[in-house]
Amino acid sequence: MIKKKWGRIVHISSISSLENQGPPAYCASKAALNAYVRSVGRYVSKYNVIMTTLLPGAIMTKGGYWDKVKKFNLKHFKNYQKNRMAINRFGNPEEISNFVIFLASDNSSFAPGSSFLVDGGQGRVFNNIEN
Repeated sequence: MIKKKWGRIVHISSISSLENQGPPAYCASKAALNAYVRSVGRYVSKYNVIMTTLLPGAIMTKGGYWDKVKKFNLKHFKNYQKNRMAINRFGNPEEISNFVIFLASDNSSFAPGSSFLVDGGQGRVFNNIEN
């Protein structure tokens, strides 16, 4: 990439890198990934190699965590969706992959070392304060 003076590197992190959502080791490793991308992204950007990271929130995948929760604990599933997801639904894989396609394109040329939160408003700052 450096020799060709063009490249895109997209790392997948997590909303857990910013908030305590999951085991401490997972949260810490994702936070470290964000710091790595922010740091190294500066060094390689002068070669038009753009390194970014994507921080997805809750994504519904067949057989995934939220699919299992929906089947075995519907009350928790609905409560989480209502109280944590500002858009009142979970994301889907295509919403993440489309963002990755953008980051892997020429359109991301002004985003070296940047992190992008794509969480459907899941972040704790969006908690429903009426409940």
